[in-house]
Amino acid sequence: SVAALPPIRSTTQLALGRANSCK
Repeated sequence: SVAALPPIRSTTQLALGRANSCK
């Protein structure tokens, strides 16, 4: 992941990835 992005964005990306993985 890009560390340049803010932590909030990182969390959202992580959540989305987790949801996609779960699905």
